[in-house]
Amino acid sequence: MWKCYDMKEFAQYRYNTLEPDDTWIPGNFATPENVARINMDKVPDGIPLKEMLHETHKALYNNKK
Repeated sequence: MWKCYDMKEFAQYRYNTLEPDDTWIPGNFATPENVARINMDKVPDGIPLKEMLHETHKALYNNKK
């Protein structure tokens, strides 16, 4: 949504509402620690998933909580 539809503000809002134990918007931030734990065995070759997640976190995370 952020890049395809130029919806950075909405993407920032959604990303910053992630909570690990939330029933509505569960998820974790793409912190370096979380990204390092990703098992890349099932990720297709040529997909730079970890780099994409780092880019997403850098662009969307707002530390004002």
